[in-house]
Amino acid sequence: RGTARGGRLGLVAHEIHVDADLVEQLLERGWTPVVGPVASDDAGELLNCNADTVAGSLAAALDADVLVLLSDVDQLRSDRDDPASALESVTALDVCSMMADGSIRDGMIPKMQAALDALDAGAARVVLANGTRPHALLGVLDGTNPSTEVKR
Repeated sequence: RGTARGGRLGLVAHEIHVDADLVEQLLERGWTPVVGPVASDDAGELLNCNADTVAGSLAAALDADVLVLLSDVDQLRSDRDDPASALESVTALDVCSMMADGSIRDGMIPKMQAALDALDAGAARVVLANGTRPHALLGVLDGTNPSTEVKR
């Protein structure tokens, strides 16, 4: 469920509330939920959502052990245009500072906001990694692919 804001993108959810009970019931029954970036408001109107925002809200609601956010870059960079500035680890405070000074911008903003929200809600670990790499998730979890861990 979400609440909407209108604009050039139409009805977009800006607050997302996850029914964790439903997702947990599906998981307990052996189902793998596939969640799309769509929500509905109280009137049943469909709302577009940012997929990273949905993932962060879902991870927070489920008290997930790890939230993996996939991008088309290996790691968060202190200078977006300089691959040599890749960061293996950042704190939530670092992320806030980088968003404030413009180092984090465009599509990386919702990813990092989702990371912060998930950490605030109790997620143990948030990782940003390159989803275009072969076996991206396995590589993140076993440490063989470069990634950035976002810490409290």
